[in-house]
Amino acid sequence: MSVVTGPGAVAVAKRAVCWLDVFVFAIFVTASLSALSIADDTVTKQRRGLKPVKEHYELIETVPTLQASFTMAQDELKTLRGKLVELRMEARRLAADPASAQLDHAVKLKAAEAMIREYEAEVPRKLREVADAATESFRARHAAELAYDKAVSEFERAVKLRAVEFALAAWAILALATGLACAALRRWLGNGSALHALVPGSVVMLVACIVYVLK
Repeated sequence: MSVVTGPGAVAVAKRAVCWLDVFVFAIFVTASLSALSIADDTVTKQRRGLKPVKEHYELIETVPTLQASFTMAQDELKTLRGKLVELRMEARRLAADPASAQLDHAVKLKAAEAMIREYEAEVPRKLREVADAATESFRARHAAELAYDKAVSEFERAVKLRAVEFALAAWAILALATGLACAALRRWLGNGSALHALVPGSVVMLVACIVYVLK
């Protein structure tokens, strides 16, 4: 059995090690990014029940109560305007009645006109109440939305940081395993270096973690 030696055999060995380095780098990066993805899914599921609820912040800002006050003010204004319409129709009917000259019709007409004036004077106050209630409800809802958005942002940031912690722990194990594998391959093939996979792979993982946290 003959053994092939010479420059050609050395060149083949170096070429094999070069491609092996690329292969190990690809596996290392793929495993590292998969660890980040798995960590994200795991932590998200674990903390799903802790996610902020919008209704909680609306209750803190008394949004339901203020919304009910706004609705009530609208209903009262609507009722007042309905009564005004009825009174004006009644006043026109009394004024057009041939018997309007009679005392009882005159009294009824004056009473209707007096109530009309009273209700008309009441309309601006009701309008202010509706406007004030709408403003208070809007401000409370806006404050609740801001507080909720802030809480969700902080929650998501905490989830991401926790996921990164798990991913980096898994990445450290992968880096150790990759280093040991590269060392064994180096002894076996006599060429190649773990740095060819670990250094660029670590850079990719670091960039991926930064992008994941900031997105």
